Amino acid sequence: MYPDPASEHPEAVKRAFVRCIMASSKIKQERTVGEFSLSSAIESRDVRILVVDIAEDLAPYVLCEAFHRQMYGESYLWILPGYHSTAWMGVGAANCTTEDMNLVLEGHFAVEFALVRKDNRTHVIGGKRANYIWAELGRESPNIFQGYLYDGLWTLAIALSQALGANASFSHMKLLSAINNSSFEGVTGRVRFENNERLGLVDIRQWKNGAYDDVGYYDGASDVFSMKTDLG
Repeated sequence: MYPDPASEHPEAVKRAFVRCIMASSKIKQERTVGEFSLSSAIESRDVRILVVDIAEDLAPYVLCEAFHRQMYGESYLWILPGYHSTAWMGVGAANCTTEDMNLVLEGHFAVEFALVRKDNRTHVIGGKRANYIWAELGRESPNIFQGYLYDGLWTLAIALSQALGANASFSHMKLLSAINNSSFEGVTGRVRFENNERLGLVDIRQWKNGAYDDVGYYDGASDVFSMKTDLG
């Protein structure tokens, strides 16, 4: 059983739940005698898609609150952070059993940046196939983010080369501009930037029968969205 932040910090749990609702429906936060007036707002806005971005230790209590409000099943879609571990799933909260939690969790989606590209036989930066570079990286370090480190170092090297130029002059703005204009095939997918932010490859997973199933992805660099048709 997880420690109970709901009893230690009840207002924090309420605020976290409200933020989930607000993120999906833009409902304004209301207070009525110290409580959040959610029921009427949810009913009037007919909230069905709920995007959750909260700390892992609060997640069980937010979903427990959702269970008591009967916000689960085929009529609701929950989207959780993919970077959470699954340790808290299947563990009951203070006012919910494991079975209660599973009712809310079943069928939810999770999104996170993909660790590897989808086609690992493509020749990438460095002139080698992605699977060959991954094999080399695996011998050097077991870190799961080593692919992003590899692509990041190449991004910096290319940007510095462009920013310095033939006359070796350098400025912060030239470096940022060079990064923003970077584009190459990396081990984590196509590397491209917009407003100096990486347009990455995002995995989409769905929770079914106690485990995640890969059901699709979005490639921000190529603006390609792919999804299975048999989600069930």
